[in-house]
Amino acid sequence: MNEDKVANTGNQRMNLAAMGSAGGDPSQVAQPNPPALVDSNTAISRIEALENRANCLEQRCHGLEIIAGRLIAQVGDLRGQLGMPPLPDDHFNA
Repeated sequence: MNEDKVANTGNQRMNLAAMGSAGGDPSQVAQPNPPALVDSNTAISRIEALENRANCLEQRCHGLEIIAGRLIAQVGDLRGQLGMPPLPDDHFNA
């Protein structure tokens, strides 16, 4: 993104230089359009949508933590059935 800004600035400078050397008015060189502004209602609805998405992801992560805990317990049970020593508690915290 910064590269685009640098390239865009360079193009503007070249255009201004070309206009100046051709005797034209540098203020007549086309400028890029500014980013579109959104009204406050649109901004609020976008923020609310992002908050909802974050809440959904948080719930999914919590569900995955529960599943991971169950799998770790099953691995421990299987290791015990096979006569293997249990893994250290920090083994799954990598």
